[in-house]
Amino acid sequence: EFGVVGAGLLGLQQLRNQQVLGLARAARRKAEAARKDAEAELAVAQERSRADRVLGVQNIRFEAALSNMLQALFMFDAAGCLVVVNGRAAEMFGVPAGSIAPGMTFGGVRDLLATSASVTPADIAAMDAGVARIRAAGKREVHLRELADGRTLAVNFAPIQNDGWLVTLEDTTERRKVEAKIT
Repeated sequence: EFGVVGAGLLGLQQLRNQQVLGLARAARRKAEAARKDAEAELAVAQERSRADRVLGVQNIRFEAALSNMLQALFMFDAAGCLVVVNGRAAEMFGVPAGSIAPGMTFGGVRDLLATSASVTPADIAAMDAGVARIRAAGKREVHLRELADGRTLAVNFAPIQNDGWLVTLEDTTERRKVEAKIT
């Protein structure tokens, strides 16, 4: 009888050991899956950190390029909202630094420039009509704009993806005076 009871107990013990072993294997699989998930999240976080560093360097370079341009630069999206502008824009039109800022509409920029002592209402109307005409054509165009105050601006209009546009303005007054003296 002891042999049967002993064999039964051993069988029962073996069954419990199998259950424990099965639970341990399931816990191990779960832990390995969690480790893989954590490693994947870490890899994503490291890639995001690397991309942020690269983007930070790129932004520094972009800002350096914008702030060292001789031209005033305005970039508008398809809705006519200013997305990029440099400091030379405010300087060129005699408005306070930072007063022309991303988020302004084209009309808002136009109205702000109309308050400038360096441009007349006729200058503003001519610029407004010029932009409307060039935008409708949808083609790159470069032309000179004579302002009432005697300055000459080289206007470079370029359509960009998604129906936005880029305008750079360069004050070519002195260069044109020198060229006139030479000829």
